[in-house]
Amino acid sequence: MGYDLRATFPDMEEEPEDPEMKEEAVTEKELMNELKRFYVEKFQGNVLREFYPEGGVKSETEIREGRRHGRHREYYENGKLRLRGKYTRNLRKGTWKYYTEEGKFDKKEKY
Repeated sequence: MGYDLRATFPDMEEEPEDPEMKEEAVTEKELMNELKRFYVEKFQGNVLREFYPEGGVKSETEIREGRRHGRHREYYENGKLRLRGKYTRNLRKGTWKYYTEEGKFDKKEKY
């Protein structure tokens, strides 16, 4: 709900649309999406989150001392879990489980 200046100033002309402004807005939005992809936040240690261009979470990985260390999850664009596993010093460890796009268990691999 915004304030309509034309109600106060009826002779005011509407500004023509500036394509350059639209282009700048798109570029700024792309930059923000890029930043989201590499956003790191505190969550029982550090968690690196990657995002799809539309904003959904693509993956979450626990980080320690700059390396992948701890839980790792990847998601489909529809938000369902794609795989889960653990890293130890940047190496896959233990059992990794994979799921279909419908959310059903598909297979597992041991590392």
